[in-house]
Amino acid sequence: TPEGCALAAEPLPGGTGQGGSVWTRLPQALRRKGFRRPLLLTLFAVDATTVSDWIGPQGPLPKELASSLVQLQAAGVHYDLVLWQQGEADSLAGTTEGDYADGVKLLAQNLRGSGVQAPILLAYATRCRQPPSAALRRATTALVVQGGVFRPGPDIDTVADARMRSDGCHLSADGLDAAASLWATAIMREVQHGERLTQTVK
Repeated sequence: TPEGCALAAEPLPGGTGQGGSVWTRLPQALRRKGFRRPLLLTLFAVDATTVSDWIGPQGPLPKELASSLVQLQAAGVHYDLVLWQQGEADSLAGTTEGDYADGVKLLAQNLRGSGVQAPILLAYATRCRQPPSAALRRATTALVVQGGVFRPGPDIDTVADARMRSDGCHLSADGLDAAASLWATAIMREVQHGERLTQTVK
């Protein structure tokens, strides 16, 4: 957070809700996969939000996000990756493939405007009391295939067993563990990809 760093513990600053978080589980999941670098997480998370909530010029979230990013960069925070896990609310709202893709692209532009140049890992996260949204999944796939700033994240929709979702939507403790492992795999893949690119350039 802009106020400073602290050891990860629930509830994480920067998020809403009273449940557990995949992000407190992520450091341990990464260590299990051989990740040994120091890890700094900054969280911007609001439950039950659609992509339009994050880009609407009149809404509070874009302004709060931009303000926090400016403060963090002034404090010397550098971002290697942006992890985007969102989509359940858009699935329930029936957001179209085109609108979702346009929203995520505008979000990326806003992040660039705030000085965040890191790749954005896009998760598939559209399952909530109904089957995953084919439209949102197609939008996510298309963005990743286009390449550029967007990179493949984990498929959180595959965390589907009843014991993994306490109410058919929110992840249980077991579900959060599974999601953290999926994120760790995606991050390790991206880190190794970046290392290969660096070696090629050298």
